[in-house]
Amino acid sequence: MKRTIGLFLVVVLLIFAGCGGKTVQAPFSSEERIATPYEKAVSELIKAGFTSVNTEPVNTKHTDNVGQVVNIMIDGRTSFKRAETFSESAPVVVRYYRLIDKQNNGVNLFK
Repeated sequence: MKRTIGLFLVVVLLIFAGCGGKTVQAPFSSEERIATPYEKAVSELIKAGFTSVNTEPVNTKHTDNVGQVVNIMIDGRTSFKRAETFSESAPVVVRYYRLIDKQNNGVNLFK
């Protein structure tokens, strides 16, 4: 009986070990894409193999930084190194500046 339970536990552990999924490397550090076009960062992350890349706009009234990266979060972390390893399904959020209308009480001009 103990042998059967032990064998069962080994099989279960092997199954869970195989469910970890593929890992991918960050194509840049968290600092390298700040103030660059967010589309480029998104493209690089997808090309690196991340499967859950989303964007989140941050409203601004300044036209000089529209479309630029505010920060990038991978798996809940806003600080990471180039080539750091993550699960391919780790949630990625690229926050970028979006222009709002100064005279229309914050109505967005661009999405």
